[in-house]
Amino acid sequence: MTLDHYCTLFSQLKRAPGRVWGPATRNRAPHKPLLLHAVMDLIARGVITSRFISIEGELVELNELFTDYWRSIMPVTQTSSIAFPFSHLNNEIFWKLGRVHTSG
Repeated sequence: MTLDHYCTLFSQLKRAPGRVWGPATRNRAPHKPLLLHAVMDLIARGVITSRFISIEGELVELNELFTDYWRSIMPVTQTSSIAFPFSHLNNEIFWKLGRVHTSG
């Protein structure tokens, strides 16, 4: 996939509508765009270097960055968790949840 293709897919994210989200998010759930923004930020910083996001490493920093982005646009009373967009992005063509294979 090309960068233009990803830009198109990102602009067409399936996002729940609702007044609760407010004008800063165009009245759409901000979870997916904020998570993708955090992922791209960590890729640019060299923290995420592969297609797999490890729950033991990158995920901790990803969660912190997602939370920072969330707090920058949402009221203090509105909370979220990275788990929500992480799993719901699986409904998008470019995001796949995988399983960690361990021996033992």
